[in-house]
Amino acid sequence: MAKISPGESFATAMKAYEDGRSDSARRLAKKLVEAHPKFGGGHYLLGLLALDYNQSQVALHHLDKAVELSAEQPAPRLVAATALQRLGRPAEAALHMRAILALYPDHAEAHALLGTYLLDLEQNREAVDHFRQALVAHPDWSAVLNNLGLALGHLGEKQEAVEAAREAVRIAPDHVGFRVNLAIALDKAGLKEEGVAEAQAAVQADPDNEDAWLALGMIHQRRNRLEPAMEAFAHAPDLPSARWSMAECLRKLGRMDEAAKHYQACLELDHEDHHGARLGLAVVTGQAGPDRAPEAYVRHLFDDFAEDFDRCLVEGLDYRGPALIGAALATILGDRKDLDIMDLGCGTGLAGPVLKPYSKVLDGLDLSPAMLAKARERALYDHLIEGYVLAATGCYDVAVAADVLVYIGELSAVMTKMSQILRPGGLFAFTVELADEGCDWRLGDRSRYSHSQSYIRRVTAEAGFELDILEDVSTRSEAGQAVPGLLAVAKNKEQIHG
Repeated sequence: MAKISPGESFATAMKAYEDGRSDSARRLAKKLVEAHPKFGGGHYLLGLLALDYNQSQVALHHLDKAVELSAEQPAPRLVAATALQRLGRPAEAALHMRAILALYPDHAEAHALLGTYLLDLEQNREAVDHFRQALVAHPDWSAVLNNLGLALGHLGEKQEAVEAAREAVRIAPDHVGFRVNLAIALDKAGLKEEGVAEAQAAVQADPDNEDAWLALGMIHQRRNRLEPAMEAFAHAPDLPSARWSMAECLRKLGRMDEAAKHYQACLELDHEDHHGARLGLAVVTGQAGPDRAPEAYVRHLFDDFAEDFDRCLVEGLDYRGPALIGAALATILGDRKDLDIMDLGCGTGLAGPVLKPYSKVLDGLDLSPAMLAKARERALYDHLIEGYVLAATGCYDVAVAADVLVYIGELSAVMTKMSQILRPGGLFAFTVELADEGCDWRLGDRSRYSHSQSYIRRVTAEAGFELDILEDVSTRSEAGQAVPGLLAVAKNKEQIHG
């Protein structure tokens, strides 16, 4: 009798799997692993079976072995990447796709999946490139067109985003999710009535689709059509975004008790509080708010805002925080060019041009990956670090926080951290919005914190700083009115090193 090859055994096991006979497939795969330990097919099939049962870690164990034994085969890497994605590890999943493309540069599925992982990682420019390469081989690939539209939207390329989303819907008109994404793209491109029509088509096609109702509500809300917005949000009670948006509409209408209920419901659905519901709840109830904004909220806020941040802030709000800090530092630093500087909450790097001339090293720290990606494009920073202000480490001559402390009420921990990372004589330059005397800090209607002058004097002194500068300024305007604020430059000790 002829000996059965491992390839033949694998084909038999795969046939059982494809026929839905999972138990037989598993038994045959295990026998294949035992009989041919250097053949990767058995581990590959065991990985597939584990994924079918949502056992992603078990699947990854087998698939890693399959990749090790069959490094040039795309299939194990494709499935291993799926397991990694389910485990919340898109960066590692992307590495598998890069390995496939190194061997097979035209592998359309690897391009499509790599684009998807990069989209998750907010590396949208590269994601666009890979989606387009996948579409060279398959121009009618609706899922890739949909994802291309999402990536283009994140990059602010609004018309191209609409075109990609339209094509996805043309190819797959019954896919409600694609219609939802088209509605959002149309709205962002200023085609609001078309956006409403697409969102309405989505909810008519699937009245139970909460994402469709959310999109419809948000388009109405952005046009200040609060009643139809709330009607739509009411159909999506399980989505934190819908609850938060409902609360915002009610708050705008002065219905504070109802708004509080929806803020609370939002918190119960999203314990990390990506929408800042705790802040809204404090405002509408008159209760004391948290001593700082939730990190998840700040990250979410600025990730969403990154693409239009510079235009909205500088053009829309006449933002001048970096310029004011630069002028203050110039009076103290003179012509120094050898300083180690940390830009806290650096955002897109608006302060970079002001700080760079004084720096030997210029580092930036921000919670938002999307903002850091924009800062990276300026090519001014030596290091860009994702993290919260209180996670700052290192040793610096100057630390700057422009329009950052408006998301923190109690500043004692911040000042202590600054005293730890600044060298003797180091400077901490920052701006805050101004609160009335009689309170240390307060949470305002816009979910931003303001601080009194006496509090700034006290909290800096308690951390061992001397105030070189504390003056009234306005870093931004809203509704045509300057927002009162303070500019401070606090010194750790007598002089900057060197």
